[in-house]
Amino acid sequence: LRCSCKNNSNLPQVVSEYEMSVDGFGTTTLNPFNFISGCEASISLQKRVLSFQGGSFFAEGRNWIGFENVDFGKDGSDEITIPVFSFSDEVHINLWDGSPDSADGKLLDSLTYNAKSIYNHYQPNTWKLSRRLFGIHTICFETNDKLSMKGFSFSKTPKAFAKLSSLDANCITGDMFKKTTDAIQNIGNNVSIEFSDMDFGTGGTNRIMLQGKAPFSANTIQLRFNSQNENPEEHIFVIEAEKCTEYKSFYFDFSKKITGLQKVTFIFLPGSNFDFKDFQFF
Repeated sequence: LRCSCKNNSNLPQVVSEYEMSVDGFGTTTLNPFNFISGCEASISLQKRVLSFQGGSFFAEGRNWIGFENVDFGKDGSDEITIPVFSFSDEVHINLWDGSPDSADGKLLDSLTYNAKSIYNHYQPNTWKLSRRLFGIHTICFETNDKLSMKGFSFSKTPKAFAKLSSLDANCITGDMFKKTTDAIQNIGNNVSIEFSDMDFGTGGTNRIMLQGKAPFSANTIQLRFNSQNENPEEHIFVIEAEKCTEYKSFYFDFSKKITGLQKVTFIFLPGSNFDFKDFQFF
């Protein structure tokens, strides 16, 4: 804590400092739905260099900066906006979940930034990511190009109406299934794939798009909604996915509109052999 007193002059005449510490407040997190300045990076490959307007400067050659404890919450996000200044009209940025140099770091996407260069002027680009992020992550930006990155922000969209990968499930139970990089495959009898905290609001949903394939025969899937409100209700719909050897988008309409906060479960019935990629409610 620092205090100063001017004593009726234009400049401080007395400056006093008091050192203090606080604890018990838990872990500080960053909100990705508000703009996060480049200067807020907490880790980096090289010494961090401040750029104009609170941005972060990257010299030519490999470098990365990272932001720890970025909290995407239960709804998550899959769209990022990054304002950049560069003397080049095109630069390349790798977006990482975790540190690029750590064993558990995962490359989310390789982003190509395009904008006609305007001297000392940040211009934003927006990208749709290959997967949605939930909860707390370390987000890192890696590049070999010379540029200034003002910061970044993620778009806030409701999970319930987003296009969700089957791999985003909160819980998967059953004996017969295989996770791949972009799908859950070979889903067999009595496998349940659960998505919680799906808030359909007052407008609700009465339609779903499900992308998958049933290579051997038609599959019967039970779609179950369990309300997470004060008055629990359960609604069950049966959907049929016809035989197909390539991924296909299946559309199904519900006889009743589903509203409010729900837990959504896909239950694969006897005889199933299904590859499940993603889905979206409308």
